[in-house]
Amino acid sequence: FVEIQTPSSSDANEVFETINSRGKDLSTVDLVRNFLMEKSTGSHEKDRVNNAWRSLLDDFQRREDIEKFLRHFWVSKHGDVKSHSLYVTIRKSLTEHFDQRPQVYGVGKFSAELENAASRYAELISQNTGDSDFDATLSEVKALSADALYPLLLSASERYEYHEMQALLQAALSYYVRWTVVGTRESTLLEENLFGVAKDLSKGESLENAAKRVAGWIPDDDAFFAAFKEASIPKQAQSRYLLAKLEAHLRSDAGIHEEISFGAGKVHVENIYPSNPEVHLKVDDHDSWLNRLGNLTLLSGKRNQVTSVRPFPEKAHIYSSSSMLISSRAQVASLWDSETGRWRMQGIVERQDYMARIALSVWPSSINVG
Repeated sequence: FVEIQTPSSSDANEVFETINSRGKDLSTVDLVRNFLMEKSTGSHEKDRVNNAWRSLLDDFQRREDIEKFLRHFWVSKHGDVKSHSLYVTIRKSLTEHFDQRPQVYGVGKFSAELENAASRYAELISQNTGDSDFDATLSEVKALSADALYPLLLSASERYEYHEMQALLQAALSYYVRWTVVGTRESTLLEENLFGVAKDLSKGESLENAAKRVAGWIPDDDAFFAAFKEASIPKQAQSRYLLAKLEAHLRSDAGIHEEISFGAGKVHVENIYPSNPEVHLKVDDHDSWLNRLGNLTLLSGKRNQVTSVRPFPEKAHIYSSSSMLISSRAQVASLWDSETGRWRMQGIVERQDYMARIALSVWPSSINVG
C-alpha cells in the first residue's frame, strides 16, 4: 500500500485516475463511481452515490452484468456508444451538466436514475418482471444472447408497464431473428436502429410509435423465407432456440400442451447427417451441409456420441419414436435413401423448405402494435 496525501478530495480523485491510467485498468464502473464522488458537492451526494452503488451490487450477481447494465443504461438515453469509449463519453457529458450554474442536473439526480434503472434491468435480464407472457419472451432474448434489445426495453420500462411492452418486444425479437440470426446481415445497423429508438423513447416518443418503427425494419416474408431455406447455424444455442420454437409451433398445431424444458441438458441438437460419417458415406461439401437447419433436429436428454454416429438405419427408430415432433413428424427420413443405402442431401433441402414455411408464422413480419 502507498499513502498519498492530497489537499482536497478532488485532487485525490485526480491522482486516482492518473495512477489508474498508468497501471492496470479499472473497470468503467469503478471509474464512473470515482468521477461521481469527485463531482459530489457534499456528504449527502456522496451518500447518494454510495447507495446507488450498493444497489448495483445487490441487483446483479456478476460484475460483467453491472458493466453491461451501465452501458445499456447510457445507450437507452443517449444512443449508441462503444464500451471502450463509455467512460470518456459519460464523464464529458455529465461534466457539462454538473458544471452548469445554476445546476439543474446533478450527481444526486443521476445516481437516483441509475439506481431506479438497475432494478428494472435486473428484472429484464433475469426474466422476473412478474408478467408470465413477457418473461417467456424475455427468455428467448436470453437464449439468443440478443443483448441489443435490452437498451430499448430498459428505456420503455421507465414509462410503461411490462404487459404494455409485449408488442415492442415481439417486434424487436422478430427483427433480430430475421435480420441477424437467420439473415446473417450486419448487426451494426440493427443496433443503431434499436439504440436510436431507445433514445427517442427516453425523450418522450410513444410506445406505439416506437413499436411501429421497429416492426417496419423486419425483413419481409420473401427475404426471410429465402434466407431460412439456406440457413446454416453453427452456434448451438441459436440452433437449439430456432428448433425449439419450431417444435412449440408443431405442438400447438397438434393440440399437445405438455410443457417441455428446452434448456441445455434437457434436449440436445442432433446432426441427422453426422459430423463423422463412415468414410464411404461422407458426401461432397460435407462441411457446408453439416449445420444446415434441415440437417438439425432435437432429441430429449444429453447427446450420446455413440448413438449420434450410428448409420441412419440403426437410429431411425430413435427419430420416429421421439417425443420431439421436429424429429418424429418433420421429414427426417427424407435424408436417407433406403434403396441405395446412402445419404440424400436433397432431403435436407426439402426438410428445410418445410421448416421455413413454419418459420414465417413463428417469427412474423406483421406485428399488431395497437
